[in-house]
Amino acid sequence: MFIVARFHAKPGSEDTLHATIQRVIEPTRKEPGCLYARFFRSLKDPGLFFIHSSWRSEADFEAHVALPHTLEFVNSWVGILDQPAEVVRAAECD
Repeated sequence: MFIVARFHAKPGSEDTLHATIQRVIEPTRKEPGCLYARFFRSLKDPGLFFIHSSWRSEADFEAHVALPHTLEFVNSWVGILDQPAEVVRAAECD
């Protein structure tokens, strides 16, 4: 299972969002069900970020969502995003 998440920072909050994503990525990568987690910043829009991760199962991702570092990350969006975060769950196509 794959997760693609999109975040857009309010003007002036780009560096805050970058640091916030950096803080959540390392503990996420150490979770037993996480196969990988990477984050990206748009080359044309400095406020646009993406997280791409892969999980062994949907249950592993659900466990991730309930962990303290993830909840702290979600709570940090208040005041720094200028549009709702978009999180898409996907499966690889054959």
